[in-house]
Amino acid sequence: MKKPRLIIIGISAALIIAGLFFIDYRHLFSRSNLAAFLGILAMVFNIVSMILSNRHEAKKVLKNRS
Repeated sequence: MKKPRLIIIGISAALIIAGLFFIDYRHLFSRSNLAAFLGILAMVFNIVSMILSNRHEAKKVLKNRS
C-alpha cells in the first residue's frame, strides 16, 4: 500500500505547483485567490496524511515482526 500513497503524494505536489501559477501575486490577499489557497492547503493536508499513514503502517509492520 506504500506505492499508491507515494503516487498520491506526487500528484498532490504537482497540484500545489500548478496552484501556485493561479495566484495573483499583485493582490495576494484578494478574494480571487481564495480557491488557489484552499486548493494548496488541501494538497498540503493530503501530503501530510499520506506521510503519517506510511509511518503508521511501518510501525505496525515492525510491531507485528517482534
